[in-house]
Amino acid sequence: MDWYEWFQKQQSVSTMKTENVGLAHVSGWGMYSESFRRPDERFFEIAGVRVKTAGRELDEWYQPLLRESSDGVVLLLHRRNRREFLVQAKAEPGNDALGCVLLAPTFQASRHNMQQVHGGLQPMGMEFVDPVKESSFTKLPADGSRYFRKEVLGVVVSMDFVEGITIPPHHRWFTVDELRAAFVLGLCNPHLRDLLVLAAFSDVRF
Repeated sequence: MDWYEWFQKQQSVSTMKTENVGLAHVSGWGMYSESFRRPDERFFEIAGVRVKTAGRELDEWYQPLLRESSDGVVLLLHRRNRREFLVQAKAEPGNDALGCVLLAPTFQASRHNMQQVHGGLQPMGMEFVDPVKESSFTKLPADGSRYFRKEVLGVVVSMDFVEGITIPPHHRWFTVDELRAAFVLGLCNPHLRDLLVLAAFSDVRF
């Protein structure tokens, strides 16, 4: 099965569906201290900001921004001896794709999800993150027109041999050419795109 057939299969088996509802109907969220958030202040909030002396199209304006209460962690595993990357097909509710599925890094999660604040399962792939030193991560800024001072910690882990590890469900080794094709087709999520750029500007040999 080639990579695109595999990807289409991952999309077809995804059961994630979304529908638009009013903010008043988002259970567990509400207006607190002039921001829309959870009462425990976890994950993120929608806050209003006033922008002044911007030197942009307008000198001043007001807008909402997403402000996260914890950073995120993304990791891309690179198998150097075969020039492959371990990528996952990940469903996220905001993805404009069949089954809400796009290609994502080996590991992608917020700190709160890693700490199981949501009360659910621990994200798959934590075993790849645990051995990595904090100093190895690069800060990857998010879109400042939508997010308030958000940074994601990203790292590309390059190894000669990857043996004895269990490949989580919905993961697959992609060659450089396969990832290039997926990139051109717009099938890579922003975190995967960021890490591929990071790999290209580091000592990772494509």
